[in-house]
Amino acid sequence: MANAPVTVASLIDDRALGPLQYRAFALAGLARLSAALHWAPLADRTGRKRVIVASTVAIGPFTILCASAQSLHTLEPLRFLTGLGLGTALPNALALITARHVLIFAALPAVCAVILLLSTANPIKRVARSSKSPLG
Repeated sequence: MANAPVTVASLIDDRALGPLQYRAFALAGLARLSAALHWAPLADRTGRKRVIVASTVAIGPFTILCASAQSLHTLEPLRFLTGLGLGTALPNALALITARHVLIFAALPAVCAVILLLSTANPIKRVARSSKSPLG
């Protein structure tokens, strides 16, 4: 997602796309948003793993078909369908990981605080030891 502006810019240069032809990229974003908002209840009812597997299986072929699209009119619905798969898989995967590892995420701030304290305490001791004069 972070490299989308670079991709769009290179496609505009290579294929001489106009401003109205940004639809293919906007549709993918709208599909991700729509899928994330509307398909979460489906995952709650049928199980997150099933929804993640089904959406991941859908992402692959649509992505390959996007790469082989010959026209923008063919690319737009394929990008939309790929976005639906991504918008379904990513939020559900995050929810599944978070639900399974609640204790790890709950303990993470405490672990980071201990690491921070230990990492800041050791250099102070080293500086204090090294500041002594070697002559006595």
